[in-house]
Amino acid sequence: MRCIFNIIIFLAIGGRIIYGQDESTSHKQKTAKEQSFIGSQHDILRETEAIDICYQRLEFQVNPAVRFIEGQVTTYFRMLEQATPSLSFDLSDSLVVDSVMYHGVRMLFQHSGNQVKVDVSESADFDSLTIVYHGRPPLNGLGSFITTTTQGGRPVMWTLSEPYGARDWWPCRQTLGDKVDSLDVLVTTDSIYKVASNGVLVSRELGEDNLIIFHWRHRFPITPYLVAIAVSDYREIIEDIELRNGTMVLHDFVYPESEFEWRLARPMVKACLSFFDSLLTPYPFTAEKYGHAQFGWGGGMEHQTMSFMVNLGAGLVAHELVHQWFGDWVTCGSWSDIWLNEGFASYLTGMYFERFRPNYWPQWKKEQIQYALSSADGSVFCPDTANISRLFDGRLTYTKSAMVLHMLRKELGTSIFLDGLRNYLSNRPLSGFTRTEHFQQAMEESAGKSLQRFFQQWIYAEGHDTIQIRWNASENLLALGVDQFPTRHLGSPNAYQMLYPLLAKGASKDTVLYIPLENASDQVLIYTGFEVQQIVPDPDGDFLVVASTVKDISYPVSPNSLIVSPNPAKGIFTIKHDDPQNLPLAIYLIDLAGRRLPIRFEPTGQGMVQLNTQGLAAGLYFLECVYPEAIRGVRLVVSGQ
Repeated sequence: MRCIFNIIIFLAIGGRIIYGQDESTSHKQKTAKEQSFIGSQHDILRETEAIDICYQRLEFQVNPAVRFIEGQVTTYFRMLEQATPSLSFDLSDSLVVDSVMYHGVRMLFQHSGNQVKVDVSESADFDSLTIVYHGRPPLNGLGSFITTTTQGGRPVMWTLSEPYGARDWWPCRQTLGDKVDSLDVLVTTDSIYKVASNGVLVSRELGEDNLIIFHWRHRFPITPYLVAIAVSDYREIIEDIELRNGTMVLHDFVYPESEFEWRLARPMVKACLSFFDSLLTPYPFTAEKYGHAQFGWGGGMEHQTMSFMVNLGAGLVAHELVHQWFGDWVTCGSWSDIWLNEGFASYLTGMYFERFRPNYWPQWKKEQIQYALSSADGSVFCPDTANISRLFDGRLTYTKSAMVLHMLRKELGTSIFLDGLRNYLSNRPLSGFTRTEHFQQAMEESAGKSLQRFFQQWIYAEGHDTIQIRWNASENLLALGVDQFPTRHLGSPNAYQMLYPLLAKGASKDTVLYIPLENASDQVLIYTGFEVQQIVPDPDGDFLVVASTVKDISYPVSPNSLIVSPNPAKGIFTIKHDDPQNLPLAIYLIDLAGRRLPIRFEPTGQGMVQLNTQGLAAGLYFLECVYPEAIRGVRLVVSGQ
């Protein structure tokens, strides 16, 4: 779920907005989200009983012109502990419970504090219970149950339950600990209307009194805030699409006045679906459908298999679609980990632009970085879920999270990064809920190395890095002094560790160098092969770093003490040092993707070191030698093996 700030003026307005234009950037709105949590703190702290909800049958009768609901919800559950004396369900006190039926018998119950409690001390291991209720759902937060009119003057009703709005219109258990294994949604309304919901439309049956019953069936685990219904005088657009796991139905519900525009957007929607279906794991719900239902809220919401949309702008379509993987199939296991939903949807929207709107991709990254660096406080991970405005902060939960994922991609390379995402999606816990540590583990398995430092400094710590680069150049050498001044906030490191890119420009040629940052102050001497006249930090705009450069003619440019021969070569290289007593502590090769590859070396006497590069792909590398007092480097060409 998401909102948008205008990136130019960062104007905060009520509601969750994602503009439909392609050049949109999505952010969560503080004000609306803060309101949605009013009176909901007990939900965060409530201890849920030891039961597993296996199936729910949701039956509603609504009229989109009237804010009123009649409902009957039957819950099938499995007892995980024999001693559980009672069950509780979340349901707003604004609604009236008519009865609680158990084994055909009316049960005594308590309905207070937005919970319905009933004694089930005699329950079997597998049992069921039905709650019958009615009333006017409260007007809370983003509008968990809204009735209004379309621009064409037609009544429309929709639900939007994230994070704690489901209880405003149906009895459920609002917890990020147990998904409903499967459900059926049956909605009765006037026959002139149509109903959109989760899963597959099984039937639409005419009843008495000019009513119609829409029956939707969903056979995938689902968390309550992703259950939804929308009712209006919709037009339907139904089309098949070929995906990796077979043919799937694309099923949209749209206002009559918007049908033409939605049909025009159909090729873009199908291209977006095909792109993510091939980029990630196959679309998780191919066996059922994907669809959109138009609603009047100024943005979108990723209800499972049926996103609710204000329009079909490309950025909005991509963002909500990605949530079917990150948010629906894999759901954050704590609101502290909400970045696992929103950061991923935000960044993969950027990857959509990279693929289909490449001219906009640099501008998209620039906007994200500018907004993320507009303040230094706060971390991607939210340790305090009671601070609601912080929990859904657009700068941190959406924008910084997205760019941290981009930096992780730069750290690992695109192939390994995507392999890690697929690993994360394919090996989710059985519950369907994940935490940040699950994602870290999946990425480490794909990368084959620890990412603890990366996650600590970019996910858990607050702030960002600020660097000053002093430089001087001679005919073939570039001397750099890099000083780090990280913002001083909770958990921020004394110095960030990363490979930071610099564009070195000469009169007739230029090259991108990857500078290893490890300490508060680093010195690097590089053989460039030409005289550098200008350096440009982070030329492609990929890093959450504030950088400045100063040409310092007093900064020493000593002759390069590294002689590599032969160069180019295949297999064996020899490095000769002027000082036989000053051998490197470590040697790395950095490829053109910026990946730092450790390499074994053996001293051979007389200040010489021998490298074996067998197994490396042919191409250009930067050879980095780490000494106690500085880092020196030279370009190295590995020829075909």
